[in-house]
Amino acid sequence: MTLTTADQRDAGALIAKALDPKLRTSADPEYRRLLDRYRTLGELRELVQMVLSGMDLVVLAADDLGLVVAPARESVLSARLADAPNTGSVQNRMLLGVALVGVAAYAYPRREDLDTERPRYVTVADVDEFIRRECETLAAAQGEADAEAGDVEAWRAYARLAAQRSGERMGPKSSYYWVMQALEWLTEHGMARPDRRGDGDRWVLTERFRLHVADLAGNAAFDALAERAADAGTAARTFAPAAEPKEPKAPGPGSPAEGGGPA
Repeated sequence: MTLTTADQRDAGALIAKALDPKLRTSADPEYRRLLDRYRTLGELRELVQMVLSGMDLVVLAADDLGLVVAPARESVLSARLADAPNTGSVQNRMLLGVALVGVAAYAYPRREDLDTERPRYVTVADVDEFIRRECETLAAAQGEADAEAGDVEAWRAYARLAAQRSGERMGPKSSYYWVMQALEWLTEHGMARPDRRGDGDRWVLTERFRLHVADLAGNAAFDALAERAADAGTAARTFAPAAEPKEPKAPGPGSPAEGGGPA
């Protein structure tokens, strides 16, 4: 089959939609139509993949989530940590990188977790506690002989950050701050969202994030933290936590409970 001009236009339109990580096929009938054509028409699929290859992008999945693409190493389309707030220095980019890898390892500590298509629910406090504990352990375990290694310096830099205390204002010197920055960065790229049913500390990690983490497997920092999480039995929730019960309102004057109001 020879692709027509309309087919080529569809290929370009599908790539444009794939580059918007927050776009969902469930809310876009045209996106669903294009994705159906991609999945059923081999020639169109080959064209899309060829164009993406020229853009240093690879396809991670093509399912109900949409066409999920990721940049190849060193791609000009790679999301840069330097674009996040307070990441002008190498030290701060390293801290954000540790927080991002820590979120991934906490959510998916075992290989089989990456095969389970369920969202993960995490809190900033739980992830921060996990990263702080494991960074201290990893930095100590690798010893003085490896003191110049980049990963050891990253563990130590994170472990030196101040712990967040209730009521304190967060800042770049707080480890809690960097976990929050990591989750906000993931949200901007369609891989997380705040859980509106809870407080501001709880987040949902999306299926898109799982696919990207699977692509990350083999990264030394991720593997080190994931192994620690698996050994400790760490596991993010795979179901929505129950909504916290609301305190009953005290009866006001004139209410039936006070004996007032109409008889």
